[in-house]
Amino acid sequence: MRNSQIGATGGNVTGYQELMDVARMSHDGDSWGTAMEWLFGIAVARFVWDGTVMPEFRPSPLLEDREYLSEENGDGWAECYVWDLLMKGEITREALDRAYAIFSRYADIAKACGLAY
Repeated sequence: MRNSQIGATGGNVTGYQELMDVARMSHDGDSWGTAMEWLFGIAVARFVWDGTVMPEFRPSPLLEDREYLSEENGDGWAECYVWDLLMKGEITREALDRAYAIFSRYADIAKACGLAY
């Protein structure tokens, strides 16, 4: 799958296009890995931010008492990127839900193509 295909549509939802642009730039040829990185990034940030448990995500008990995410604490860069967008008010829940759905579908397609590991 070409990385230009990730989230090619999405409408004008605050933060959606910016998130998808960064995801496209981070795509290194590993379609399934890229999708999983962003699925976890969104899911972890949403859970720490407002307690939302995204579909297909089971939060670690280690996240229960977390108040913020940072790379210094060992959090992934995608998680921290989404966290920063949330803290700055530069992305909406709707945008995160839409991006999560796109990455979930992208992961399913990559798996169907035999690219999962």
